[in-house]
Amino acid sequence: MMENRVELNLGLVCNNHCKFCLNDKPAGKRRFVSPKVIEGELAVFRNRGYDTVAFLGGEPTIYPDLAGIIRSASSIGYKGIHLISNGRKYSDKDFLRKIIGAGATRFYVSIHSHKPEIEDFLTSVKGSFAEKLRGISNLVFFQHKGLIRDNILLNTVINNYNYRYLAQIISFYKEKFGLANFRFNFIRPAGRALKNFRLLVPKYTDTREYMLRAINLSRALKANITFEAVPFCLLAGVRGGAEFIGELKDGIREARFGDFKREEFFIEQRRKDDLKIKRRSCRRCTFDICCEGPWKNYVKVHSFQEFKPIITNNHFT
Repeated sequence: MMENRVELNLGLVCNNHCKFCLNDKPAGKRRFVSPKVIEGELAVFRNRGYDTVAFLGGEPTIYPDLAGIIRSASSIGYKGIHLISNGRKYSDKDFLRKIIGAGATRFYVSIHSHKPEIEDFLTSVKGSFAEKLRGISNLVFFQHKGLIRDNILLNTVINNYNYRYLAQIISFYKEKFGLANFRFNFIRPAGRALKNFRLLVPKYTDTREYMLRAINLSRALKANITFEAVPFCLLAGVRGGAEFIGELKDGIREARFGDFKREEFFIEQRRKDDLKIKRRSCRRCTFDICCEGPWKNYVKVHSFQEFKPIITNNHFT
């Protein structure tokens, strides 16, 4: 069932310096959004009928009095309260216990490898991998205690340094922690990722073999995986391939983003209108209505030659 979810950015301050970050504003010019603004937005979207809110950043776990914001959301009727985080702060078990007690129900942890040297390189923070593993371990501890109502999901940005290891990432976190929910997001060439395009951005077709391996392993391990920003034709020929397309499961999500100036937009519409692109031949594709196409900045470098329209439903049988 699709969630009726709004996403609220708490500001652009972060404790990482990821090489693929969408925001390349200097750290000294980033700000947290005031609690008054956030609480006002919570009320606005609750009145519009939203019953789930996701907090993101920057890095939401370093937001001053995050627990207070979570309690505010809970007190006005939000049933689902999600945190989209790099997970480092969860290594502090007392902090994690506090925000779970305040009402957080689901945790998305951004982690991009099963190898410390890759994770630390991508985040530009030495020791971030070890810190994240302690955080995930603490999350699983509280989940086993029955204190996390929903689930734990790992978010991974597909890039040149990890795309060959997608199946290994699933295997590592499934075997070590028992985690079974994974989201793989093809890197968006914007912000630092655009500046580091040659370093970080693989060709879609180079990643396909490894996405298929990940799909096969997920079925064997009974793990749930989805891909975001992967055009449907990349999964042509995959049995039940549509079930792995994140855009088909996300529903319509509204967002408020920014620190000094707040933008309001529907995430899916922003992607379709401004961030992604399709060519004329896509109109012949069986999935033209629901596929968003590749990132605009990607095709400026690699063109459309990799993408072929799917003409029959048999590709996803």
